[in-house]
Amino acid sequence: MGDRTVVFIGLVVAGLADALANAAGFHVQEESEELHSRAEVWKGTALCFLATGATFTLIAIPVLLFPLRVAIHLNWGLSFALLAAIGLGVDRGQPLRRRAKRVAEYVVMGAAAALLCYWMGRLAKTIIQ
Repeated sequence: MGDRTVVFIGLVVAGLADALANAAGFHVQEESEELHSRAEVWKGTALCFLATGATFTLIAIPVLLFPLRVAIHLNWGLSFALLAAIGLGVDRGQPLRRRAKRVAEYVVMGAAAALLCYWMGRLAKTIIQ
């Protein structure tokens, strides 16, 4: 089994676990607020699961289509583009300055999460070796 296949399987497994965890967290949070009907909570839970799963699928596709090093760089760009698009969408209708701040906030949070995960991976590699 090649590196790309292992990475792809890892992304699928991590994506499923993350989608389930996000959906469960969303569900509990929405139920605790008691602001929405039961049907609305379940609809939001399903949409949360599907959105997370779709994001992981989108990120996994380059791993199958390109050499791993190229796929990693493509996914960096794709991830930051998605974060920027979400930031723009959240503040839709607001002045450009506010939207730019939101985009910067989301991109910085994404970069911080990526760096933290990278460092954790390096630590795990050191421990395993």
